Amino acid sequence: MINKLPHIIRSSLCVCCFFTYLNTHAAINLLTEDWESGNANQWNSWGSPLPTLNSSLPAIGSYSLDPNGDGSYHSGVVSKQMFELSSGIRFSVDAFIESASAWSELEFGLVNTDTIPNNPNTSNYTMASVVIDADTQNTGYKLYSNFIGEGASQTIIKNELATNYFNDWHSFTFDFDIDGSISIAVDDQTIFASNSGVFDYNNESNFAIMLAGRSY
Repeated sequence: MINKLPHIIRSSLCVCCFFTYLNTHAAINLLTEDWESGNANQWNSWGSPLPTLNSSLPAIGSYSLDPNGDGSYHSGVVSKQMFELSSGIRFSVDAFIESASAWSELEFGLVNTDTIPNNPNTSNYTMASVVIDADTQNTGYKLYSNFIGEGASQTIIKNELATNYFNDWHSFTFDFDIDGSISIAVDDQTIFASNSGVFDYNNESNFAIMLAGRSY
C-alpha cells in the first residue's frame, strides 16, 4: 500500500509522487504531497523560471506543479525533508508527459541534497532517478534510469520506444530491496532491475526527493 503525492506539469510535462517505507506489517507514508493546499511549503525550488502551481493544466486534483524551465535551465523542486535510505523504501511518481517537437525533459528521483543551484547538472546529486526525453529531435524519445550507489558506478538504460509513456498518466515506482538492489516499474511492470549490492545502506547518504523539468 502506498499513498500518492505530487503532480508536476507544464505545457509538456506533469508529475505526481508518493514516498513510502514498507515494513512487514504496514506501509508508513514518510512524505505525502498532493499540492491541494495551494502551496509548495514542503519543497525548495530552483531554476528559471521558478516552478509554479497551476489550476488549469492536467492534474489529478485541483492543482499541478509546473517545474519546466526554459531552454537553458532545468527548474524544479527538492524536498526540504531528508530521509535515511534503507531497504523497504518505495518512491512512486504518477506522471503525465506530453510529447514535444523540441527540447523537453522530465526527471524525478532521489538526490543527496535538499538544495539545488540554478542551472544544475542534476546528475551531480543523483542517487537514483528516471530521466525522460520527450522530444522528437535527433534519435527521438528516450528513457534513462540512473543509479549511483556505494557498490556500483552509474548504470544507464535507454529505451528508444519511450513513446509508450506520453500523453497519458503512468505510474513509475522505485523499490529498494534488502540485498542492496533497486528496481523500477512502469504501471507495475518492471522495466529495470539492478544487480545486488548497488546500495550499501550502512554507508549511504541521506536523501531528498527531486522533481525537475525543462521545455520550450
